[in-house]
Amino acid sequence: MRALRISLDYFLATSLALTAVLYFLAENGRINAFATYLVAIATLVMLLIGQIDWRRINEPVFLSVVLFLFFLSASAAWASGEETILLLSGYGFLIISFLIGIQYCAERIPAFLTRFQIILVSCATLSALISLQLHVALPDYQPLNEPRLFGFGRLGNPVISAVSYGFAVVCAVNLAMHAKRGLTHALVLASVVVLMTAIVLSGTRVVWLALGFAVGIAAGIQVKRYALPVFFSVIALVGLLALFITGWDELSRRALSFRPEIWHEYFSRTIDTNLLFGLGSGTDSKWLTDVGTFKHAHSVFVSTFYYGGLVALILLLTLLGLCTFRLLNAAPSSTRDLGISTLIFGITVGLFDGDTLLTKIDQQWWLVWFPVALVLCTVRASDDHPGA
Repeated sequence: MRALRISLDYFLATSLALTAVLYFLAENGRINAFATYLVAIATLVMLLIGQIDWRRINEPVFLSVVLFLFFLSASAAWASGEETILLLSGYGFLIISFLIGIQYCAERIPAFLTRFQIILVSCATLSALISLQLHVALPDYQPLNEPRLFGFGRLGNPVISAVSYGFAVVCAVNLAMHAKRGLTHALVLASVVVLMTAIVLSGTRVVWLALGFAVGIAAGIQVKRYALPVFFSVIALVGLLALFITGWDELSRRALSFRPEIWHEYFSRTIDTNLLFGLGSGTDSKWLTDVGTFKHAHSVFVSTFYYGGLVALILLLTLLGLCTFRLLNAAPSSTRDLGISTLIFGITVGLFDGDTLLTKIDQQWWLVWFPVALVLCTVRASDDHPGA
């Protein structure tokens, strides 16, 4: 039985690592989703045999996740019917398994989160290198007539590739800040250069803002005493770098990319149809205009309001509020620092881009659900230091 438990531990950890490997290096989403099925199966088996203690995850953050996902799944009842409810419930279970798996492995396997970050950053860097090679050597690889970098494989979209590589940059910065070996810093720096090059060529501007806040927060946490000056200095530095690389005209030209009009359209639809409960998950969210077709609301928060109305938006804001409160009251650790910076990065990107949070694995899993998993991994300061 002990051998079985140990085998399950490492099977779960390997499956979680595989989600990062396949996300950045798979050519399609189906093979990437397969890794999440393995995570779900391993988690379910471990729950059934009592290997995972429910009491460890019975807390406000986890319960808020379950309530939010349950409501979004149930909202399909007034949109698409019972079949969609079952499908979305399955997506919700995959997300919950991912959260439980990350927390469990972080507690049971030494340095799991550090190794997970190393794997993620390495795969993201390799993906960026492949994307750069395709961008330079094979111009026909780009699916649209735009001089923007389209990521390799399932990252074949300028925005998706940019925010994914930006997330990897945040993880790399966290690794560098907590690493003790000079070689590690050199390798991380090389990865950041490659990832930033891909981000620049993607032409996606929101990533610069998100990186400024996330890296600024991460740097401020490290210096403590001069946190605010360092935070604003990093934001200014990233802003100047973006201005130098992209130029003022490109940086300011339709900087919001029709987003005010898009947000107004989806807000109006929701208010006119069902303010309280939204139009329901699974609802067709396309908007046809003279300029083009917009497939979704281009904001995680607006999309949540569109699909689940005021109730879903309040549930999401409550979840993010609980995560923030938990991180601010957590004992100092690399996990807490990574949780804060990735959560800030995800929220900033989510304000200006993104669709529903109830999906099979995609960029939202890294921008939202991975930071939430890190929140579950943190230890309260009062638990770590009694009387604190």
